[in-house]
Amino acid sequence: MSGLVDGVKSMTAQQLEAQFRMVSMPWFSHFVSNDPRSVLRKVKSPVLAMIGENDPQAPYRENLDEIEARSRLAETPARRSPILRN
Repeated sequence: MSGLVDGVKSMTAQQLEAQFRMVSMPWFSHFVSNDPRSVLRKVKSPVLAMIGENDPQAPYRENLDEIEARSRLAETPARRSPILRN
């Protein structure tokens, strides 16, 4: 928690205001509360999942495993999950 406090202390008032505006927007609320698993369960066509290996917000392996699991539950016809590096 102290890392978070130190990070906030180093932000300018303008940066804090910009962050507050972003998290106050309706799309952000939807973004953080949306759970795509319910949608993936209903998909009947092949899925192309493009996930960045270095994405700091979404661990690629965890998300790819979840997408593959949901695809199996939905009995999606063709499944292949190559991982492209870089």
